[in-house]
Amino acid sequence: MSKENISVPQRIYEMEDILDQAIQKMDELEEKMAEYEAFQPEIRKLEAYYTSPQWKEDFAADEAGAYPESLKRGVLSEDGIWNVLERNKELREKAGFNSVNSEENPAGESAEYAEVIGMFHRMWDGFPGLARLIDRNHHVIAANPVALEKGFAPGCVCAKVGAPEIHRQCKLTRLFQTGKAQTDNVIEDRIRGWMPVEGYPDLSVHFAVMIPEE
Repeated sequence: MSKENISVPQRIYEMEDILDQAIQKMDELEEKMAEYEAFQPEIRKLEAYYTSPQWKEDFAADEAGAYPESLKRGVLSEDGIWNVLERNKELREKAGFNSVNSEENPAGESAEYAEVIGMFHRMWDGFPGLARLIDRNHHVIAANPVALEKGFAPGCVCAKVGAPEIHRQCKLTRLFQTGKAQTDNVIEDRIRGWMPVEGYPDLSVHFAVMIPEE
């Protein structure tokens, strides 16, 4: 009997179709991920604008009615850019893009930050909760003993340590945008805070402390 006349189970055709679709979708996803990663310098440019005095001036001018009503003003809303930056961070974490490389690792900057690191430890090493000195790219510059025990070693990306839910709605970007300390109680059992560091516009102290049970 010719092999061409042998009946082929339908499942083989079905599985072959699934295989072809999977390969196609993976190829498309890899291409989109490459495009997305290549666009990151533009997103960093957007963040630099949002955290600059120029954005504050543009925002104030718009509030004063200096620009036409027909202007598309997503970048001039208080939350427009901030929401995109937070979404970008979350997507990069899901895609595994936020691993620290040798060029971005701030551990080599310890000499530059020696003075502020010393001040950080004197002030925060006795703090009962987690305290980290971090830069605007979420890299840990220094950590108190409690944070070190939890894995927040200098040089790591803060948002990559621990469960993702403890980092949700991080307000680091908003701190750099406003220049003002931020606090929240998004996670019910703790208070989180982000504080500016005087004289170091690219650094923040990020702390979290558990709420005592009554």
